[in-house]
Amino acid sequence: MVYSCIRFSQRIRPILRNFKSSAFGNARDYIEKILGRPLQAFDFYWAIVVCNVLVFLALNSQFSSTLLPYFCSSPYGSTPVLSLVLSLFSHKSLFHLGINMYVLHSFASSVMSLVGVEDFFSVFIAGGIFSGYISLMNKLLRRSTFPSLGASGGICAIIGAFSMLQPNARLCVPFIVDFIPHSFQASSAVWIILSIEIFGLIFLSRRSALDHAAHAGGLIFGMLYGSNGVESIWKRHRAVLSWWKNIRD
Repeated sequence: MVYSCIRFSQRIRPILRNFKSSAFGNARDYIEKILGRPLQAFDFYWAIVVCNVLVFLALNSQFSSTLLPYFCSSPYGSTPVLSLVLSLFSHKSLFHLGINMYVLHSFASSVMSLVGVEDFFSVFIAGGIFSGYISLMNKLLRRSTFPSLGASGGICAIIGAFSMLQPNARLCVPFIVDFIPHSFQASSAVWIILSIEIFGLIFLSRRSALDHAAHAGGLIFGMLYGSNGVESIWKRHRAVLSWWKNIRD
């Protein structure tokens, strides 16, 4: 699954590059006409926001019963693979949607400036898929039928990548910092967050509404990317695929 997500992230990059070239010129020109200006890198963040808002509105409409099986991830659902991707863009409440988009906004500009729009988007999508897969495995092990949804897995991947790429950056807890001034070094904060999520995964999964498995999976994927682990793994992918094929045979 790790290799599948990495390979998927590698394939997203040229698609996004082509979108900025003549291959998708008509679509780009149409969007720029609506905006009244050339496309900018941060517009891809707003594209994610728009997708999430539209899905949220659709899930709270008369079509919700039809759409829910596709936008809620569950190993026992009718479309577990498709919902693994689509659940990245669905939220159960306005607060859930708002807090996720706020956190993504906090990191989007910095990560885009560090790795570019293509890698930002590929880490968000591939990290979200990987985190969803970890969540599905956890549900199977615990025999949980409770579905998952939300962009938090992809957002955790972005946070993990940022913390490895900018280990000396200072992070704080939103809103609380307004009352209690504080900051943490990014390289330390990400390990603390990961430890909390793993603790929640082991001891609180049956009682917590949070998907700790997805959060931990997203953080690990992002940290792997940020520490250049993806490139070293990608260089060895043929050897690993050959090893896996021999096991299956």
